[in-house]
Amino acid sequence: MKFKKILCLSLISSFILTSCGSNNREYTFKYATAEDKSYNAVAYYEDDYFSKDGSIYNPSLSTCSMSLSMSAFNGENISDGYLDRDINASNFLKNYGFNKIYVNDGYKNKPTASSVGIIIGQKKVENKTLIAVAIRGKNYETEWANNVKFGDGKEVLGHQGFFEASKEYLKELENYISSNSISGEIKLWSVGYSRGGAINNIALGQIDKMISQNTSLFNKVTLQKEDVYGYCFDAPMGVSSTEEISPKDKMYNNIHNVINSNNIYTKIGFKQFDFTLYGSDYYLPDSTKNASYKQLIAKMKDYYEDLQAKDTIGDYTIDDFSLTKEENASYSIINNRVNLNYNVSLYLDEFLETVAFFGIQSQENYYTNYQEGLEELLSVIFKNGTPKFTLKTLAMNLVRYLISSSNVDIYINNLLNDTSAFIKDFLVLLRSNLVSLGLDIKAETLSTTLNSFLHMLASIFILNSSFLTSLLNTTNIKAILEATNPEIVLAHLMALDPNYNSSIIDYNSDGSYYLLSVNSCSENTKIVIKDSNNVIVGKLEGGYFDINSSLTGGNYSSQVYFYIPVEQVYQIEINEATSYSLTYFDQTSFNYGLEEYSKGEVNQGIDIKTPTYPEKNK
Repeated sequence: MKFKKILCLSLISSFILTSCGSNNREYTFKYATAEDKSYNAVAYYEDDYFSKDGSIYNPSLSTCSMSLSMSAFNGENISDGYLDRDINASNFLKNYGFNKIYVNDGYKNKPTASSVGIIIGQKKVENKTLIAVAIRGKNYETEWANNVKFGDGKEVLGHQGFFEASKEYLKELENYISSNSISGEIKLWSVGYSRGGAINNIALGQIDKMISQNTSLFNKVTLQKEDVYGYCFDAPMGVSSTEEISPKDKMYNNIHNVINSNNIYTKIGFKQFDFTLYGSDYYLPDSTKNASYKQLIAKMKDYYEDLQAKDTIGDYTIDDFSLTKEENASYSIINNRVNLNYNVSLYLDEFLETVAFFGIQSQENYYTNYQEGLEELLSVIFKNGTPKFTLKTLAMNLVRYLISSSNVDIYINNLLNDTSAFIKDFLVLLRSNLVSLGLDIKAETLSTTLNSFLHMLASIFILNSSFLTSLLNTTNIKAILEATNPEIVLAHLMALDPNYNSSIIDYNSDGSYYLLSVNSCSENTKIVIKDSNNVIVGKLEGGYFDINSSLTGGNYSSQVYFYIPVEQVYQIEINEATSYSLTYFDQTSFNYGLEEYSKGEVNQGIDIKTPTYPEKNK
């Protein structure tokens, strides 16, 4: 579904509401991205958001839901314990008229590896009881260990840790309804970010299953599918695509997953191991998939710059990611590998696919060889609360040391020729950095918990050295880690929400794209790609890529490829190559989204018109 249709409806309804004297309720909410610091941002809420069918994506409700999700992060520590960590979310709900606020024990006590923070409130909307649920998705300390509890795929068909936490959600919701003597028709507004988004996604999936089966969900209340408003942001994938009913079935279309494809956590729960999410996926603008990306990202940056937290988290630098300078030194396809406009998402896709297939190999193998060590390490790191440093600080320190050290060549040589020596040296370096940042972990603990995992990663770096060399770059590290900030999602949503922006830019949000692959290319091969305005947006000629290309392209050996958005009609001319294929990738299918649209031999210049947008997905 395109944002354009949704936004037009939202703008029209917003105009009607304003004309009738209804009021957008603006509220400056607080959220904490660290235990000792809170920031302000502006939210808008209307009861009218819940007058429409929950299966219709509402950009304004989406931004409001992200705002509530962020307020549900553990707040800054005001008291000596955990009793006040819900304060930001409680104030958010109270401001918008929700009452009988309930905060579960997961909030009130020190987090454990299996806890989850949940806050619930209620209010009357259209003679129905609207129940709001927000799940803590940041600053949750030892709950980090639960994130890596994938399980073996047998006891639970999906991510074991997230499924276990979703049972706690359902129990708390049932208890809330019972203890507050709620009866009659209800509406459910449920939100979560990151881990909170994954738990929210699974819990709502179970609710939708029960609704579809006419199973009594909760005593004395009635909940219709159209009265469920589920919003999950940057959620790791925790559901198995091998379920009897597809997680993408329309039964789940009241669950909306907003995805920043540059965020590594959205790619965990590997697609290669059949992980996905219940419901409909809405991808934020991406440089490889959206023709209007430059305009979209410029508008997003306007809102990002205005966020109070910007001075702390820094400038937007995600688009500064690139392959190492050595590989970008020439744009000639004679090089083993050249890439134009290569972004964080593509790097992570390629890296994690290699990790999945050649490193971890299977969910069961992960469970047997890696899960226990990672759970133990994360429990140790977070046992005394959240460390006073960020992952970005640690990673940047490590990279700066490696690239400035006279021993960097020794590290690389050991990686290639003596993996055990490399890992031993790396663990010493890692512990030294942790100690300098205030976290004194025993060397034996690091060795025991990380040894097998580091051996696996080393094998991946040996298999493809560009994965490592691209990480030995502080700009790239910063870009990868910056993409995990919730402010990125919030700023994007603000730019797409008529409450904040009166000039919304249309774009395709389903994550689909075309991939053009041309085989057996040489210096005589010529590829020219023109958009609907007859402007050249991708070109290869004389063995060189045009560096002014707005499309993402590259080559592997003698195969040249271009990523092409589905939003326009493109004319493609190919000369002097043996064959080509134009493939449509649909993120909602589970065969890696692959559908071949055209394929053939190339003996002369040809003209390919890409379909504007496959009819089945309109």
